[in-house]
Amino acid sequence: MFRNIPKIALIALIVLWGFPFRAADPGRDKEVDAVVSAIKAKLANGTKLSAEDFKEEVARLEKISAERRKAGTGEAVGPIFLIAQVYDAIQDPTRAVETFERIVKDFPESEFASMSKNNADVLRPEAKMQQARAKLVVGADFPDFNKTDLNGREMSVSALKGKVVLIDFWATFCPPCMAALPELKRLHKKYASEGFEILGINEDENPEALPRAVDRLGLTWPQYHDADSELGLRYGASMLPEVYLIGRDGKIVATDEVLHTDSFEAHIRKALGLKTEN
Repeated sequence: MFRNIPKIALIALIVLWGFPFRAADPGRDKEVDAVVSAIKAKLANGTKLSAEDFKEEVARLEKISAERRKAGTGEAVGPIFLIAQVYDAIQDPTRAVETFERIVKDFPESEFASMSKNNADVLRPEAKMQQARAKLVVGADFPDFNKTDLNGREMSVSALKGKVVLIDFWATFCPPCMAALPELKRLHKKYASEGFEILGINEDENPEALPRAVDRLGLTWPQYHDADSELGLRYGASMLPEVYLIGRDGKIVATDEVLHTDSFEAHIRKALGLKTEN
């Protein structure tokens, strides 16, 4: 479920372009091929891209499809399928699902209908996670949960009202998660007396992995084994580690974007109302 390594989007598109997007004649579809070349060029840069970066290419593909559908000639569904694949490649499952579902609705007799339905079914949970995560921004209230931790104690944000709380979604199979633990241990030890607490939400499938890691690493904060990924899905933790720093008022003050930066401790001190260290 969790993406620890980004998709190799460029390779996926090269493979896919080998068969589906053809015009009525047996030759390659030059019109769509030109758009694919532009897409490949952007993906080849290796930078993180969004739907906005492909706005022009999507518009061109939409136009090609609409013109072909109106005229009743050529392959009209192929360009739309390519749009869906682009959204999937840049890890925008919400737009990908919407486009795959559109193919099923608008082109039910197409050879792509069944494939699109399957793709939409696979991506739908991830799309829901993306939508959930989009709501968890700095300044928003963090939705509470109520679980029982590894030691049988109540574990919730509301039970820590008035404290600064770090929610840490992690797993032992996630190298960045494991690499972050020594720093989290240091921060917890340093600021616990000031009102700082950490709540760990572990996403390992193996139930033995969490207690072993806690014992081996000497983790002293509450841990919950999210065996069925209920909380991971609810809070959109699609890429680990995922963290949220919650202020004393229950609002999000920082996210995983600052976890591995020099300013992370400064965010904790600020939330605690402490002066900046020299």
